[in-house]
Amino acid sequence: MNAYIGLDVILKCIGSNVLKQKIILSRRKYNFYYADVHFDELLHIEYTNPRSKISILENAVKTITALTDNNAVVSTPLSLAFKNQSPMAALKACVGKENAHLGMTEIVTLSNKLIQSKTADPTEDIRMIKDPTDSWPVDEILKNMHYREFIKATLPFDLFFLIETQPKAQIRNLIEINRNLRDTLFEIIFKALDIVNYHYNDPIDKNFYEARHAMYGMKTDVFMTDDEKFRKRCAVVYKYLGINTAISRLDMMNIK
Repeated sequence: MNAYIGLDVILKCIGSNVLKQKIILSRRKYNFYYADVHFDELLHIEYTNPRSKISILENAVKTITALTDNNAVVSTPLSLAFKNQSPMAALKACVGKENAHLGMTEIVTLSNKLIQSKTADPTEDIRMIKDPTDSWPVDEILKNMHYREFIKATLPFDLFFLIETQPKAQIRNLIEINRNLRDTLFEIIFKALDIVNYHYNDPIDKNFYEARHAMYGMKTDVFMTDDEKFRKRCAVVYKYLGINTAISRLDMMNIK
């Protein structure tokens, strides 16, 4: 069984060698996978000092290597695919494929420059419902007027009509083979969850990474994360798009 590891689990393993060993031992049951988005997100987190960032990245490379044995989910020009990929190579690719020769200090320096050059998102707070809807069932979220109107207004009409009328298996297959469609859909649906204030994330940047983790996780049988807010948001997206990947806590997988 293939399982995609959430970034929160990676960070827990960095702080707990016992947990890391439990996950390594469970590789008899699961093939664990990571994606380059793990490193992309770590590179763009604001740290108190450069040494902290270097330490986290170094430990993340070691931990991901130990847990996944270089198993990666990658996005090809046509589809999502499994690949044997060194975590260190994936980290370097996040700051540009031409920087494969860089050491960790240079990678961090370059990533900091990329963060400084980033422009602010003008839609930083796009909530239309201010009261939390966190207790709403998934089906109620999917039927909410603001959620549906945002998706309908943002997606091309023929695509919205396709999702609303075609069998979920057909939607899932279409997402699997069309990278641009997949990227667009996941980003828009996660923004729609912000519209209805469903487990709203602050900062808004986190939604971008959530969408990408969810996108890579759909390729596997199980998405493993202890982030409760993310699990619930991801469950809405997967149900809307007909994705069968299970979303599980560590203890539900008999790991914790």
